[in-house]
Amino acid sequence: MIGTITASFETLYEQSSMIADGHLSKAVKCIDSELGNGFAKKNPALVGAFMQAAVLELGFSTLAQQVRAGLETIAENSASALGEPLSVIADALEAGLCGNAIHTSISEAIHMVAETLAQE
Repeated sequence: MIGTITASFETLYEQSSMIADGHLSKAVKCIDSELGNGFAKKNPALVGAFMQAAVLELGFSTLAQQVRAGLETIAENSASALGEPLSVIADALEAGLCGNAIHTSISEAIHMVAETLAQE
């Protein structure tokens, strides 16, 4: 099972500057490697876009992992009838679906759980 995030908000906040620094260093190295030495320094907007893309990827991955952990917990603690639909959603999350697809899957899962619990 994928673990849930247990760090406090303060810890996550303190780590954020270290993560941003790592993204900045990686952005400069990658951009200069692809487009020539010094290109990143001459194009700060590209560096910013690279960092934003990296942060979005981390955010969506973290969200998907936490949703999957929650769905697995629900599946383990609910009626066996929920197991199959929730595993399909978990597989979709693992495959990298994001945005509206995640929202739709979460909504469907919540409705299934609510309907099942109402029947019990």
